[in-house]
Amino acid sequence: ISGDNFCTVPLSSTKSALIVCDGMGVGEEAARMSSAALTILEQLLSTGFEPEGAVKALNSILVLRSPEESFVTIDMAILNLETDTARLIKIGAAPTYVMAKDKINTIETSSLPAGILNDIEIPVIDILFKEHTLVMVTDGVLDVVNKEEDWLKAFLEQSNKLSAQELADKIIKEAVRLAGGCLEDDGVVLVVARKDVT
Repeated sequence: ISGDNFCTVPLSSTKSALIVCDGMGVGEEAARMSSAALTILEQLLSTGFEPEGAVKALNSILVLRSPEESFVTIDMAILNLETDTARLIKIGAAPTYVMAKDKINTIETSSLPAGILNDIEIPVIDILFKEHTLVMVTDGVLDVVNKEEDWLKAFLEQSNKLSAQELADKIIKEAVRLAGGCLEDDGVVLVVARKDVT
């Protein structure tokens, strides 16, 4: 059972939210936490909450919910096809990679996971999303090697011409290979590619 989960939430005909959530630990309890957090976020976004407000509300719910530790990381991308932009909200999450034709940008924040503090900062990063590929992962994918350099960024630089599904499959295979055949932590890879159709 994976403690990491993801979902997509349509916000309008041209706008969608993609959310990756990592529950504390591994296995069933982590899966329950990440799944519950995604359900709450989905309900809040579907009823008209702004993404930042939805994350703040989720944080308050997690803080009040139980006396024992129950926290999750949240990695959210709100894609707006009308404005060719994406808004990234990262709460304790692993880096996100934005692939363009000739360059890969790594986007990371230093915020704590949701459910720890009563009041949290909501880091928001707005990016261009026109002919780009977005790669979102949980830390179980990145932490397969204990090196200072970012193995995934180097890997993506060699994999720029693949489709979204092919790229996701290749990242998972490479992470398992680097981990010696078995990931110690749960992992999710979510890849979204936007191509110019004109």
